[in-house]
Amino acid sequence: MWAVLLFVVGVVLAVWATERLLEGMVGLAVRLGVSTFAMGAVLSGFEAENVAVGLAAARNGAPEVALGTVFGGAVFLVCVALGLGAVLYPLRVNLPRGFLVLMAACPVVVGVGLVGGRTSPLAGAFLLAAFVAALVYLVRASRGHAFAESEEVREGLQKRRSFGSALGLTVLGVVAIAVGGELVSRGAVGIISSLVHNQATSRVMDR
Repeated sequence: MWAVLLFVVGVVLAVWATERLLEGMVGLAVRLGVSTFAMGAVLSGFEAENVAVGLAAARNGAPEVALGTVFGGAVFLVCVALGLGAVLYPLRVNLPRGFLVLMAACPVVVGVGLVGGRTSPLAGAFLLAAFVAALVYLVRASRGHAFAESEEVREGLQKRRSFGSALGLTVLGVVAIAVGGELVSRGAVGIISSLVHNQATSRVMDR
């Protein structure tokens, strides 16, 4: 029950922190004079919650959870996050063609980090460099391009938060997401350990 509680609290904290992060990003976009798409690509594109969960799981000796977070997060973002948003809030989106090519190339690049069945520092450095290059392209290509914006983003643009307030919300969101990721990781490891222990106990009793 303690592991389940940690997991649930971590998820709730991550969701709350994501809302604060969104508010901060919109405020920073206004103050820095960049598009909200570019700000979202730079800050939210880091997927702080998944990075936090993955690193915490690897540090706690749960590599399967860390790897599962990578693949699960990628599939969720492409299929569920985009698909659910399209079902609930359909938008008319105008994207440069290069963006779709970039998205199609990402799964291919992932294979580089797993060549040989083991992640290596060199492959990791290559993936990080590819990430930076992709973000630079997204930011540059988004200049002067009209993207679809949600009602929440439009409301955020009208609030005109101060730079300090926007930066504070952004930092708060990132930190809270990291804490939530740690709790989710510990909870997931505890739940998995409990399930494995119960299965082992059941097998012993059957014998």
